[in-house]
Amino acid sequence: MNARHVTSCLLFVLIAAIIGCDAGQPIESQPAPPIVDAAPTVSYDDVRLAYNARVDQLTEIYSRGVVELKWRDEAGKQHVEPQVDLDMWINLPRHTSFRLEKLGEVLLWAGSDAERFWLFDMLEAPTALVVGDHASRGAGDESLRIAPLLVLDMMGLAHLPDRAGVAKPVTMVDDSWRVETVTDERHLVIYLDAETQRPRAVELLGDDGQIRARSIISREARLEIRGVISLNQPFVPSLIDIDVDDGAMSMKIALGEPTADGIESELNVVFDRNRLAQSLRPDEIVEIVPAP
Repeated sequence: MNARHVTSCLLFVLIAAIIGCDAGQPIESQPAPPIVDAAPTVSYDDVRLAYNARVDQLTEIYSRGVVELKWRDEAGKQHVEPQVDLDMWINLPRHTSFRLEKLGEVLLWAGSDAERFWLFDMLEAPTALVVGDHASRGAGDESLRIAPLLVLDMMGLAHLPDRAGVAKPVTMVDDSWRVETVTDERHLVIYLDAETQRPRAVELLGDDGQIRARSIISREARLEIRGVISLNQPFVPSLIDIDVDDGAMSMKIALGEPTADGIESELNVVFDRNRLAQSLRPDEIVEIVPAP
């Protein structure tokens, strides 16, 4: 795989918050704290309703921030790319737009709507617009799973499903509720603060049940909403550490003050890949074909 695609995959991980460039081995980190066997005092439905009510307050989000990327290359050498600028627009449930810049130059711009994802790869010529369905992926050495929607999962910004899909979805780990769900789209574990019901960490599991990616949410910021006093404004994760494949790729995302105010005029542009294409003018368009 050439250097361009290695770099692309690393930054795709930021957008997808999961897997790129053939996921490799599952994370072999320290074992999680033991799960308390005692029956939880809350049901899955109780947790789901409270969690989803919080998410419903976060319909529109805009924030600027920076990202620090770390990765190991094929020779095992460690690399660091600090201070990649990020603009993030989210319009729940499924519209996302992430612009990554360095020194004012767009490197990548990715996003999603209800059915499809798109990504402008502007790292070097030939530049490209990659488009596909959320379930699509490429094939061969350059296979990718570009799934911008999954950043919502890793930040705790997606609804819990009506049915958990596992026999024991809610258990207690230390002072957090461990909430496990399995759907056709993903196998997810969310650790919620037992008192606030806000996410502390998220794990994405593979088909084998092993951890493929993990996020740790260590700071939050209130979402500025016009007409809502500060004490009633909901919290949005603002410092997120993501680890993929046990340190093969990792990143720290630090967001500024998130807001829902004054972004309506931007939404029609940042979620419209055709208008962005007219501005960014990629050299080619690549359609990702679903795997058989």
